[in-house]
Amino acid sequence: MPITSIAIIFLMSIKKKILFDRFSKAFFIYFIISLTISFILLFYYTIQGGELNLIGKTFRASMYNLVNSFVVLTAYNIINRFGLNEFLKYSFFLYLTLLLWLTLELLGLDLLNFFHAYEYLNHTIRIRLSTSEVSQAYPLFIIVSCLAYLYLNTIKVSYFLKNAFILFVLLASSQIISKGGILVLVSSIFLTYLIVFNIKRIIIWIPIMVIFLAISMFLISDKIVPMILADIELYTSFSTRLVGFMSIFSSLWTYPFGQGYGTYIVYLPEVFENMIRVIDSYIGFELNYNELNTIIRTGENLGVKSGIGFQLIQTGIVGLIFYIYIFGKLFNNINRIDSLHIKFTMYFVSLFTLLEIIFFVNFEVFYIYLLLFPISVVLSKRKVKV
Repeated sequence: MPITSIAIIFLMSIKKKILFDRFSKAFFIYFIISLTISFILLFYYTIQGGELNLIGKTFRASMYNLVNSFVVLTAYNIINRFGLNEFLKYSFFLYLTLLLWLTLELLGLDLLNFFHAYEYLNHTIRIRLSTSEVSQAYPLFIIVSCLAYLYLNTIKVSYFLKNAFILFVLLASSQIISKGGILVLVSSIFLTYLIVFNIKRIIIWIPIMVIFLAISMFLISDKIVPMILADIELYTSFSTRLVGFMSIFSSLWTYPFGQGYGTYIVYLPEVFENMIRVIDSYIGFELNYNELNTIIRTGENLGVKSGIGFQLIQTGIVGLIFYIYIFGKLFNNINRIDSLHIKFTMYFVSLFTLLEIIFFVNFEVFYIYLLLFPISVVLSKRKVKV
């Protein structure tokens, strides 16, 4: 996607027909400011006796934000050139492709393993789809499904088919084992109802919400909670996520301008070690820190399992201001959409995405969520019919 975005922007620039939107501009400005601060931090680290071999790492890590700017800019120009309906039609084809991919993986077929950097250790445990990390499979499928649902609204299919589509998506997504994904899904639906519907509508929908919450609570208590408890007792991902998430706040307090795109590898291990001691002192027993201790000792995969959280560790208050701005503008655009169904869908998928990249997903190569920004710009224009 990054190479494609750069190529399309280059071709458009030849004809001088590039349209710029506020989101691509914001990503580019964020790239410049955060990279500048990171190099200042690297310079300070160097004069304190550190090594200069972090220059390349600093530049490479910052490039994700530049690529994000290109992706948003490309999507915005494609939508304006060919129309939102056409763009969403291809999103529907992408949904069908993922559905086929999901079916092949459920059948235990390894036909598509060559798309990945390495083969499955056990493909029957986690569905991966086309993602580089298994944790991205669930949000990828949900986001693409929501874009496909938007397309169904453009061709004005019956309510029965729309509802059948939603039920089918929930059934298909349940085959992707994701504790966090299911929790985020339930939370996003509940929050969307509270935001979109007024009190009278909420009262009308109470019976359906009660049934939905009852089913959700059963799934959470019967399936999700035992998995989480087993994770706490036997495995280490819970401990790694907990320490990493708490370290975000500690880092913002200790390093308000961030730890830098390169120099974070120097400062973050100490933040982790301090947070482990704090957590142990509060909970009264020791969690399984094997994975985290390995990360601290080797420096391999050093970071937190949170897209926005990792950015806040690296860029500090600059990143905090940036993400408040872009998601604030996103929700402001969605609030201006006339169609209730489309507004509900956009609120849901945006809340779902935001919660996922806050708590669970690293988004360095998770570009699909960026499509929500240019789509919201077009949908917020009241003369645009979808």
